[in-house]
Amino acid sequence: MFDFKDRRKDSRYPVTEQLSIRFNNNFLNGTECSDISLGGMCIVVEDEIDKGHKYGTVFLVQKYKEEVIFFESRFRKIWDNPVFVDRNDIRIGVKFLDIDSRNFDSLCKIISIQDKIENKHPN
Repeated sequence: MFDFKDRRKDSRYPVTEQLSIRFNNNFLNGTECSDISLGGMCIVVEDEIDKGHKYGTVFLVQKYKEEVIFFESRFRKIWDNPVFVDRNDIRIGVKFLDIDSRNFDSLCKIISIQDKIENKHPN
């Protein structure tokens, strides 16, 4: 069972890049990440998702002025909620699973850059 008290143990950073996710053999393209942390991310999906899908893979390409960072991880879906603010979409919260060292380094780099952007740190 998911423990809500641990839900925000990692700092979250806004990221609005496009990404793709795969549940089984079904790819959902045209999605975006609304925030990311060391533990997981919130993904915005415009298409309906099968509530039975619990595990998948996320593919993120984060573009900055001087570099492009690729990140990939298997995940477990923790929650999903419809959101009806300015458009009808579904947000799903995912927890990263089994991140290899290359992808963990990429995730750390994305978070470090986003922290600098959000908090306006020089370099």
